[in-house]
Amino acid sequence: MKHVPGFMLVLLIITGVLSSCRKHDRSKEYSGMEYQAIRTRLADGWNTWNTYSVLSHVLLPEALSINIYARDNPSGRTLRNAYIGDKKKMHGVIRAGDHAFDGSYTDLKVDFESLSFRVQSCASNDSLYLLITPDPDSLNDGSIILESGVLWNKAGEILPEKGCMHAVLPGKQIKIYPSTSVYEFHIEDTTFEFPLTDTIGISTGKPLSLGEIREKIEVARQSFHASRDTSPEFAEVLDALQTVTAWNTVYDYSKDRVITPSSRKWNAGWKGYVLFCWDTYFVSYMLSVFNKDLAYANAIEMTHEITEDGFVPNFAATGGLKSLDRSQPPVGSLMVREIYRKYREKWFLYEVYDDLLRWNRWWPEHRDTDGLLCWGSDPYEPVFGDRWEKVQNEIQAAKYESGLDNSPMYD
Repeated sequence: MKHVPGFMLVLLIITGVLSSCRKHDRSKEYSGMEYQAIRTRLADGWNTWNTYSVLSHVLLPEALSINIYARDNPSGRTLRNAYIGDKKKMHGVIRAGDHAFDGSYTDLKVDFESLSFRVQSCASNDSLYLLITPDPDSLNDGSIILESGVLWNKAGEILPEKGCMHAVLPGKQIKIYPSTSVYEFHIEDTTFEFPLTDTIGISTGKPLSLGEIREKIEVARQSFHASRDTSPEFAEVLDALQTVTAWNTVYDYSKDRVITPSSRKWNAGWKGYVLFCWDTYFVSYMLSVFNKDLAYANAIEMTHEITEDGFVPNFAATGGLKSLDRSQPPVGSLMVREIYRKYREKWFLYEVYDDLLRWNRWWPEHRDTDGLLCWGSDPYEPVFGDRWEKVQNEIQAAKYESGLDNSPMYD
């Protein structure tokens, strides 16, 4: 019997499922609008959608943002774009804590120069509450700046008013209030500036006292922990999976979609977003443990990045930039199978099957050497001026296709 590669066998299994589906009325199983409904559900409410900072909270679909900056007096420096895992100390150290996927509760700690503080948030519908708590053991010689705006060229404006910021948006108006009267209001750039000497509370909709905001934050924290899988055997693993994937989930305004890239810092380097092929499929499988909609979204979005030549690229980034010379290990059908096994929704298979089949057929046609698959890089005329597109038709490009980019096995 001729050997069938594992990923091809998976496609055969999925083919069998779809063949069974076709014996029935397909319209009852796939209308073509199922994923659009998920996109709409995901891009809704307050969350840390802005890829450029985990200290930015954004309301979708309106794109109203509340951005937290930290200004250190001794150095004169201001932390604006905050990333988890940034290796440059000058950019601050962010310690990620809890993060509900729907933005109902988040928690992180920031160390920046002389400043050390904790930021907690809770959200429900159009309401957001923030609690910024200074570390009592730190110098904290500086201030917290709160800026509001409307992102991504969406309609709306921020009007300064006594004691609040007034966001006028299509179909709604939202006011943003500080819980303390100790602040400076910079009318020219619509910002509040608070000395980082005491806890700061922020509320939207109506003014609340610091005690009321603390109470809402605590209720949200308890609710978040009560909703989690409490299995002691897997608690730490599940905690790590949720923390990483939830903090990395962002909104890509260029394609009006919610995605979970490998790194916000990498997104910034690519001027918006970058999805790496097998990384994103693995993330979709990880997300299936917690969040069906996000699992579907990431698997579908990566599959939809398929090139005209019929392969899912090594990377796909802002402005339509893709690796047109190489792919990555074809794990897409494997991850799709596992997600389908959990949720058993056949529309999902209809959504990705044709592209996965093209991709799986591409491998033996382009990477077969004496019956074995190999890594490579196809020649083509570059259509983008980006520096990353210069890595082609050389050994490094083939290494990238392997997914093990800098493995010592290549040395």
